[in-house]
Formats: sequence, C-alpha cells, structure tokens
Amino acid sequence: GVFNELTGKWPFVAVRVPGHPVPIAIMKELDSPITGPSANISGRISPISASDVISELNGLIDLLLDCGDSYFGIESTIVDLTISPARVTREGIIPVDELRKTGLDFIVEERGKKIDLGFKLILYDMDLKRAREEISKVAGNKPVITTEDGAHLYKVPVILGRRDNLHTVAKSIYRVFRILRDLNPEVVLAEPFNEPGIGRAIMGILKAASWRVVNENSRSS
Repeated sequence: GVFNELTGKWPFVAVRVPGHPVPIAIMKELDSPITGPSANISGRISPISASDVISELNGLIDLLLDCGDSYFGIESTIVDLTISPARVTREGIIPVDELRKTGLDFIVEERGKKIDLGFKLILYDMDLKRAREEISKVAGNKPVITTEDGAHLYKVPVILGRRDNLHTVAKSIYRVFRILRDLNPEVVLAEPFNEPGIGRAIMGILKAASWRVVNENSRSS
C-alpha cells in the first residue's frame, strides 16, 4: 500500500523518527509516519540549512519548510529491522552503542554512498599522533581539516570544532565542506576521528568523501 516512489520498489519502507517539534506535530496531525528522501541530490554535500537546500534544489521543489539549521549537523542513523540481527546501514548521530542498550544485536555496515566534494580529500586513517606527524611532513600550504588542539601544527588549518566535544565537529563538518568547495582547493588533508560513538559517524563521512585514504601501510605523496 506504499507508492514505489517511496520504497524504490523494495519490499519495505524507511520512516523518519525526528526529534524536532515541527515534523512531530505534522505526523500527529496526519496520524501517519513521515517517509521520503533527504533534502539533497544523492552524492552531494548534505544540507544543514534552508539556504543549502535552495542552492541544491531550487526549481525542483514546491515548498520549503524552514525550521532553522540542522541541530546536530550530520545525518540520522539508519536501522534495518527487517532482518535478524538488525543492520545499521548508516551510523549517524545516534551511535550503535546507544542502540545496543535496547538489548538488540546489530551488524554495522560501512557507509556505502560516496560524497562528491568538488576537491580531492586525503584522509589519514591511523593513530592521531602518527597522523599529525605524517600530515605535517607534506601539508605545506594545503588546507588541513583538524580541531582546535591541532590548529597550531599546520600553516592552513581548517578547524571543525573541539576534539573533546565531537558534537561541535559534527555540527560544522558539512558547512566546512561547502566553504572549502567554494574556495576550490586542489587537495585537502584530513585528520582521523577514531573516537568511539559519534567519532565513527564523522569518520564514515570523511571516508565517503575521500579521494584517497592513507593508513599505516601507505604514505601520502
């Protein structure tokens, strides 16, 4: 009884579980869950504001309900409960550790879709201290995505937020991607975020956006 446009012809449908009072009020008024795609073209940088949506979808949508900027800054977590054990197909703002408190077991999948940034992002996926040492060797005048505590290490630091509060990083990551895209650099380097919880979601975004991932067994050039 659900349109193919909403299911992609799959035998199941994803529904949204928002925390914002406006969509909650809409669901209550409709007496129905909300489903539908994200407010951006697949593979593009996710929007965090109404102006971001307009820049991507102007002329393609009939109505925009502006309830302010995204509170968390990154995507929701997607959970597939049609199989057992359940699958987390995208780890977002709610980490798997929180989901496991329900008593259910979860398989966590790698984020599938790539993100087109418009520039080459090189991610250093290793211990943070080692990553900073390796990045410092090659950074020169290249922009480096880092946090407040690492800004002094590079000539062109791009500060996402505070490493002791990764919610500040999550809130700014897509905004920073858009700023960098508009500056049109050829290459941007990025530190890892291997902290548990929301760090995994941030790292998933960086991996999906990366042109190249440098690990312990490789070196940047």
